[in-house]
Amino acid sequence: MVEFKSLTLLSGYNSTGKSCVLQALSLLHQSYQQNLLQSTGLLLNGNLVNIGMAQDAWYENAKEDYVGFELSLKNGTKGIWHFNYNSLEREANFLESGFNSVDADVYQSSIFNGQLYYLQSERATTASGILNYQRQELKQIGALGEYTAHFLYTYGSQPIPIAELAHPQAKSTNLIDQVEAWMGEISSGLRIQVDAHLDMDLVNLKFSDHIGYGIAYVLPIILAILASSKNRECSNAKGNYSC
Repeated sequence: MVEFKSLTLLSGYNSTGKSCVLQALSLLHQSYQQNLLQSTGLLLNGNLVNIGMAQDAWYENAKEDYVGFELSLKNGTKGIWHFNYNSLEREANFLESGFNSVDADVYQSSIFNGQLYYLQSERATTASGILNYQRQELKQIGALGEYTAHFLYTYGSQPIPIAELAHPQAKSTNLIDQVEAWMGEISSGLRIQVDAHLDMDLVNLKFSDHIGYGIAYVLPIILAILASSKNRECSNAKGNYSC
């Protein structure tokens, strides 16, 4: 059992399950967003995390014949999901629903009803093709941070949801100005410019100074924090970040 606080850090040796904790939340979220979690099954490959085929998600020495998740919220509501592994469909990219016992209020929590940002330890380039559904409807930054530029282009002019996170020296409380101000704490004088080339279906980020890989690595994390709403729980495990 893992209890999440407002900020949770997972540390330990390699291959002890830290990333699995974050992936579990991401699997539930992406399956719910695709309307599969409620009655169909667990989507193993989606916009947040990619596990592979059904056989890849199954532990060969498992003592139980299902993959299970149990989620308890502070208000006392609980959700239990069991997913079966069908050896005849081992190449499928989902696990079939088995036993479910879910309080209705569970699906109103931020894990399902809000935006869940999951960033892997790797990072993609800050410019890439626009995916309208994930960018506009799901408000995703991308597991590799690949939608960072698109997110700033779409929502950069909106004020950050949590006023207490505002940088006192920022030009405004808008998301783009807040991201720029907080990134300036890491690289003094850094300026961020978002350029859209809609004819090429492309959005670029430009920086005032020559930067290294570290800035591009941190930027999606800062963005995820500032774009998050209140009562969001965040965690980090071995470079993987979930909020």
